[in-house]
Amino acid sequence: MFDPATMAGLAYVPAGETEYRGIRWEKTQIGQACYMTIQTLESRIREKIRKSRRMVFLRDYFAALGGYDQLGLVLRQLEAHGRLVRIGKGLYAKARPNRITGKLMIAALGGFDQAAKEALNRLGG
Repeated sequence: MFDPATMAGLAYVPAGETEYRGIRWEKTQIGQACYMTIQTLESRIREKIRKSRRMVFLRDYFAALGGYDQLGLVLRQLEAHGRLVRIGKGLYAKARPNRITGKLMIAALGGFDQAAKEALNRLGG
């Protein structure tokens, strides 16, 4: 068990990292401060999307993060909040608002054509 006050139980910390398995630490003037972060499934999916260079995601891309029903709920929430656009069954693309109309559109520079090509490559077609 990890004790943040004594940092006992922290067996391995990768060099140069500021967060490892939900435990975040920072260097301060006195030494190191360590605290635990609680990440929701939504925040983990949002972070994975943000870090990815992909524009199109299969539902399976997030399967390791949670259960089938949980993923479905969070993906629908992200779709409702305008972070993702559903382009097919189990197929999502990054979204952004259109500068002219303000409506959501696919964030890929090539628009739907680029997203469709990436989706076909992802599906093996």
